[in-house]
Amino acid sequence: MKKNYLKLSIMVGFLVLTPWYIFSQESAETEVVLERKIPSGMIFKGLDISSTGHRALFYIEHSDQINKIRPDWSKLEIYDSNNRLILEKVLARDCFFHGFSPDGKIILSFSGDPMVIQTLQFLTPGGDELFKIDGVGDRRIIFDPSGKELALAALGYDGLYEETVVFDTKTGKEKFRQGPMKLSGPTTTNTRATALTGPALFLPVGEDNLYLFGVGASLFLKKYDEPGEKWTIKDIGGNISNGKFLDEQHVGVSYYVPGSVYKEGLAVVDWKNGQIVFRLENERVNDQKQKGLPSLDADNAHFDKEKNLVFLNEDGEIFIMPFEKESRSWQEKKVRYYLAGGVSKSTRGDMKRFRVVRGEIYFADEESDRIIIRKIKNLKGISE
Repeated sequence: MKKNYLKLSIMVGFLVLTPWYIFSQESAETEVVLERKIPSGMIFKGLDISSTGHRALFYIEHSDQINKIRPDWSKLEIYDSNNRLILEKVLARDCFFHGFSPDGKIILSFSGDPMVIQTLQFLTPGGDELFKIDGVGDRRIIFDPSGKELALAALGYDGLYEETVVFDTKTGKEKFRQGPMKLSGPTTTNTRATALTGPALFLPVGEDNLYLFGVGASLFLKKYDEPGEKWTIKDIGGNISNGKFLDEQHVGVSYYVPGSVYKEGLAVVDWKNGQIVFRLENERVNDQKQKGLPSLDADNAHFDKEKNLVFLNEDGEIFIMPFEKESRSWQEKKVRYYLAGGVSKSTRGDMKRFRVVRGEIYFADEESDRIIIRKIKNLKGISE
């Protein structure tokens, strides 16, 4: 209660300073999609929901050993869209549930080192093995929107001495390899945006052998089997830090410009033609944000069913930037802020893990000895 009161006080002060921002504290309407008792002797660790409607609950053993780095065993439960248990699988010490792929495959990760993945195993929702991919290491695991391709992307300094490898997820076979990268110099005339530390972005498109590649401040659309670029954005606005597909047409690209006035930004790019269709920026002076916006990291950004731009924070905060159909753009001055009731921290102090599937927002609540997965039905005022 104290935390919510503090946030309300901050919001009121912000409204006085910048009245053209609109905020709301309306509670989100939710519905329960799955409720299950936590197995005895276990701790709820995470959930995922597939594009095909399957729900996954992941538990680890409870341990009183203070210095124990990882559990001796864990448990995975898979439910179909009608909440029928179709798979119950006990996982060994070196195995963890990594999530669903965009096309609904179960992904298990194997490693003797909790910080580095050695192998990925892909299963059907019923638990039958499809294929394995070895040698993952500390590279990022990135899918195209439909899940046809998987990239093990060597980004940042890793890209200077490791290769990025792309696999066909129908067969598990390698189809493209790139790197390590040799840096030739800055990619922008902006002297404050030249922190080149290797590739910053690699996104397989999943069609026509296309992929998006970002380094420094530049973004390219390239092909696996052809030299050159299909299009180039020479300077997206700063150093590219992250990026992901927001839907099948748009990519969100995060960037920053260091300095005494630190700038962060998010560019929404139409990947087919290389046009920046929307840009959102914030500056920080003396560690104070100039706008009351969330972190502009692309990992936190999503599109909902109405194509509104949604930012989700693990402490339960939801920011909505409405999409206006007439202008076909997002309205920064109408951004709305929500504390969606039970989405805030659980009774055990754990952060909520949102999942966005086909524009629907889900989260898990831990209540006593039960896990409740909820779907947000409506955020009042989004379309007002």
